[in-house]
Amino acid sequence: MVLTNPHKDTGPIRRAASLHIPVFGWLVLLYVATALLANIPVTIAPALLEVRNIILHATAYAVQAALVLRVVGHPPAGWTQQHTFILLAAMLAMGLGQETLQTLLRRQLFLANSLFDLGIDVSGAGLGIAFYRWIQWRHHTD
Repeated sequence: MVLTNPHKDTGPIRRAASLHIPVFGWLVLLYVATALLANIPVTIAPALLEVRNIILHATAYAVQAALVLRVVGHPPAGWTQQHTFILLAAMLAMGLGQETLQTLLRRQLFLANSLFDLGIDVSGAGLGIAFYRWIQWRHHTD
């Protein structure tokens, strides 16, 4: 698999589209999937359901954070804890939107489940940030 450089000069509009469309596309996909699956009865064991939900939430927000980080790039002064906090706060806001959508569609709030999901979302985002930064580090040390 050949990775292309998203920062290659291909024209400002094309470059912006190649960076931003995946971010918004992934977010739309998350919200559409949430809307379609919110009221479907679950027929698997509760423990397996939780494992599935943890994997889905962590993966979804890891990908979202990595896509956002790809757009943002590297801050001129270097990456700081403040940058990480801001990105995690943005992922938390996206997760709050998803949990709000689920609550509206189900017409019922499962507070403990929603808080747990938000924790998994932010944890997944943290993994996405770490993985993206590791890839960038590997790319620059090769």
